[in-house]
Amino acid sequence: MSATVTLMHVAQEAGVSPSTVSRILNGTANVTPDKRERVEAVIHRLNFTPNVQAQALANGRSFSVGVLTQKLSSAFYGETLPGVVRVKVEDNVLPARGIIKFTR
Repeated sequence: MSATVTLMHVAQEAGVSPSTVSRILNGTANVTPDKRERVEAVIHRLNFTPNVQAQALANGRSFSVGVLTQKLSSAFYGETLPGVVRVKVEDNVLPARGIIKFTR
């Protein structure tokens, strides 16, 4: 098996459609307990975790938070951003970090 396990791998191993796996993960499927247990067992065995970027594309919500500041060394940035990151991690939103520098 490749290093990256996809929803398709889970579906193939469990003998169900990718849509069924997706609905089970999202809690929107009425499936038999046997099928749910089979899919969940494969998810656990393959150590599958949903791709956050793929989910954002599929449902149109990225749960991203942008923080703009004039200087990275500003007091606001230094005191506020760690709190924003902590709260987002507690909400199961993965923090993304990046610096884009605009010059005139």
